[in-house]
Amino acid sequence: MKSNLIFLAVLLLPCLSASAQNIRQDSIAFSRSGFPAPGALIAVCSQPATQGATNLLPCSPLAALCASLSDVTCTSPNPVTADGLGNYHYYLKPGTYAIQVYGPGLTTQLLRDQIYGVAVAATKTLVNCTAAGTTVNLGVDISSQVVMAVTSACGTTAAINSTQLTGICQSGCGNSGSAQIAYQGYQSTVFDNQSVIGDVVVPSATVGGEFHDAGASASSGKTVGLVTSLNSGAGTATTIDMFVGDNAALADPGSNGLVVRSALNTSRIATSADVIGLWSGTCNSATLFFGDGTCRGSIQVASNFTTANNTNLQTITGLVFNVPGGQNYSFHCALSYSQATANVAVAFGIQSATTSPTNIFANGTEQITVGPPATFVTGILPTLTTTTATSIVSGTPGATATNYTAQLDGTIELPSGADAINIMVSTAAGADAVTVLRGSYCQLF
Repeated sequence: MKSNLIFLAVLLLPCLSASAQNIRQDSIAFSRSGFPAPGALIAVCSQPATQGATNLLPCSPLAALCASLSDVTCTSPNPVTADGLGNYHYYLKPGTYAIQVYGPGLTTQLLRDQIYGVAVAATKTLVNCTAAGTTVNLGVDISSQVVMAVTSACGTTAAINSTQLTGICQSGCGNSGSAQIAYQGYQSTVFDNQSVIGDVVVPSATVGGEFHDAGASASSGKTVGLVTSLNSGAGTATTIDMFVGDNAALADPGSNGLVVRSALNTSRIATSADVIGLWSGTCNSATLFFGDGTCRGSIQVASNFTTANNTNLQTITGLVFNVPGGQNYSFHCALSYSQATANVAVAFGIQSATTSPTNIFANGTEQITVGPPATFVTGILPTLTTTTATSIVSGTPGATATNYTAQLDGTIELPSGADAINIMVSTAAGADAVTVLRGSYCQLF
């Protein structure tokens, strides 16, 4: 008797960090009788996806699968085959996919809209140029316009061979108001040619606002990111991972004040075609000075940080934003921590170290038991206008030598003058060390 295949629709939600680019998915394929389906085939496809015409054919277009959490090239076999107990796993980049489970003697089914990780790009707000504004899913150049005798920055649809590209218009696009511009992460956009997963993306040389698949490496043009899905040819949309590898390549190797977007171009830096911003001594190596005068980017804990033997708030090594003043910023931190020898209060805080801020507002959530159910405490820092290191959230962990999570979010308003923003941690007993784990990270935007 033939058994119809069903799919155990339990998605194991992995923990994301700034150092893990990909996600691992583990699951089991079952038959309708409730027994595992050995040898079942599992295909992972980009959306929109088309189900295979028979129970022996995969969906299309197939997505790129990776070999590990850190794999960049992602050329692992797709589909994958379940083992003798129906178990299977694969690695893939964050995004939205369709999953097809199929095989001989099994009834094919296609599960659409399967979300892995955070599939939404980071965005910034930019005023639309009135004369020539922006278009949804097309590239955006930084331009300027005069409003009430004041010249200010605005966004316009990117030019052919753009060298002023600041991102891709996600929403609010047009000739009035402000738009949300995606500048990092996974974003849909339009190509002037056929896209191939893993290829380098550059601005189009033929259609303003569109992009071009430049092949496995870019010999010219400003690198924007990597292709993560197939399109249907020229003039159709695909998804790209914007600005892959930025942090590894943020530097001024040409000593000419120009910064290159991707490590793919570090061997040929120096031309304006590669430029995404200006190098600035007021930005640290993990952030970039943009044309609108701000620093943005991610910083992370490169190796476990352990507190010194005191009860003060201490700066977490690696979690310092060096930024120019006269700007407003938002920040987000995803941290993991453990406590060594005693159950005493652990606090996370912030400091504007150099200049008294106009204001810092922050809130935090700190896990204190594993559960289930896990329990959390919350805290709010409604206002901070001094350089004093100040707690955002504090809680007492329920166990030692146990990894917990903490999340911080807020806004920073700075007067003129460069500043250092410190993300900090403390323990109520100095001898009871707190460790903030490698891979904990913060983003400034």
